[in-house]
Amino acid sequence: MLTTKVHEDTNLVTIDFDGALDADELRACQDAVRRVIERHGTVRIIERYRNIDWRGIDVGALWQDLKSVGLIGKVQRCAVLGDSPTLQRVTDAVGHLLPVELKTFDTDDFDAAFAWIQDESRRS
Repeated sequence: MLTTKVHEDTNLVTIDFDGALDADELRACQDAVRRVIERHGTVRIIERYRNIDWRGIDVGALWQDLKSVGLIGKVQRCAVLGDSPTLQRVTDAVGHLLPVELKTFDTDDFDAAFAWIQDESRRS
């Protein structure tokens, strides 16, 4: 399940991923991100991953995700929360390839991730 929350009057979106994923959930998430970008020009994202069911990820969702690559240039900063060492390694590796400031946090470190993503002194 993918739950998306847009923080009103900001360009912040939080995404909680728990269990399986289908294309409709991902499409709704991407639509929310696009609306924030249309309104603010950029988006900041906090992604929290729990209990990932890799076998429960719909192939259509993967295709939907690939179609959103064009949004990457509009992401100011992304915090990824998850306790999986694999998730943290993948995030760190991808962070070197994308023009997005990415940082990983433990799943329960939402407050630290929120503070990091809001830190105006880090803006370039």
